[in-house]
Amino acid sequence: MSTSSDESKEIGKRIRLIQLWPFGFAVILLLLAIPIGWPYGFYELLQWVVCGIAIYGSVKAHKVNCQGWMLGLIGVAVFFNPLIPVHFKKSHWAWIDFFAAGYFGVAAFYLHKAPPSVKGSSPGLEAEQDSQR
Repeated sequence: MSTSSDESKEIGKRIRLIQLWPFGFAVILLLLAIPIGWPYGFYELLQWVVCGIAIYGSVKAHKVNCQGWMLGLIGVAVFFNPLIPVHFKKSHWAWIDFFAAGYFGVAAFYLHKAPPSVKGSSPGLEAEQDSQR
């Protein structure tokens, strides 16, 4: 009986790792965008991809009940929104890209470590209920 439980835990870990690849892709693109000189089309693509991955991440954060990360990722999505773009100098975007890449990396780490929770409950409450049993 424990082997099926161990197998399901292993499958759950693999699925959670697979769900991290969009964050890694965003980090790579954001770091590639730091050197100034790319064609404008690259930056347009960057906005679409980063905005989409930030929305994906905010949904993932909501599912594991990490409201702070969810709000932060919504902020990133709004900031990189390609439909109503935010305009800065290219040198400022280099810093923004750097910090956004770091934010995605840290968010991926924390969202990967966050235990899945039942909608409407908090992870802390679940742990407290388990300890009382």
